[in-house]
Amino acid sequence: MGDADKTITVMNLERFATHDGPGIRTAVFVKGCPLHCPWCANPETQSLGPVHFVDGERCVGCGECARSCPNGAISLVTEGGRRRPRVDPARCSGCRACERACLREAIVLQGHVMSVGEVLSVAERDRDYYEASGGGVTLSGGEPLMFADTALAFLREARVRGLDTAVETTGNVAFETLRAVEPYVDHFLYDVKSLDESSLRNVVGGSVKLNQEGLRWLAARCPDKINARVAVIPGFNFDDEELKGIIDWLWEIGVRRVNLLPYHTLGLGKYAKLGRDYACSRSSLRDEDLEELHEYALSRGMESKVGA
Repeated sequence: MGDADKTITVMNLERFATHDGPGIRTAVFVKGCPLHCPWCANPETQSLGPVHFVDGERCVGCGECARSCPNGAISLVTEGGRRRPRVDPARCSGCRACERACLREAIVLQGHVMSVGEVLSVAERDRDYYEASGGGVTLSGGEPLMFADTALAFLREARVRGLDTAVETTGNVAFETLRAVEPYVDHFLYDVKSLDESSLRNVVGGSVKLNQEGLRWLAARCPDKINARVAVIPGFNFDDEELKGIIDWLWEIGVRRVNLLPYHTLGLGKYAKLGRDYACSRSSLRDEDLEELHEYALSRGMESKVGA
């Protein structure tokens, strides 16, 4: 099987994306992530099993979705005085019978299995825009490097087609995976959430050691490819000492570009559709809230930007 024939579970294909690397890009959001950040803007990408959005405003609790499911994966539960479907991922086969049965389009299985070739054929429609703006295709998630073979196939095929490539990564991936994909990546958008091992492990399930090992290697090998991304989250890392410590560490290992990302609540509505509570603040940070940190990064000689 060639690279173009390998399959990938795509949660969203965002054309004309401008916040996922340089220029105009097609951002490919894939399923699966080793972390469970409670502020995640794409919570539907976190799990490996089937995930459905249920729109409470559209759903009337008629039960057609449950009756249509050949595997008995859907039950009806009462929440807030209203009936809504609940899907058992272990029994769901992803057949989408529930979608077809719902006349109000209230239940939607998230993601489609596509071949690498199919995804890149969509991306190639905007080649003229990439060439004019210095853009290309970005592999995002979730954690796009979680499935190394698929990510490598995607990036190699993109390179064969002459597309500029970017990867958005949590850095919580095997070092061997980074080494394998690096020759086929033009831009690494690399998350640095915290330097505190206990905090990262307990809050999001990540490893500082793993994150730092990968970024140190990339900084020594290809520093010009790296844009470090620091999401500033109230109640997690929104602390002057912590954030300046991240900037200092990035400078020490040779990273020279950083994006400071103010916390936002753009993914809030997705949690309701997943039937999950949203545990973080309902108030977004403003760009001005990161101005002092931005000035500090500039004073260290870094290229700093507030926002993606």
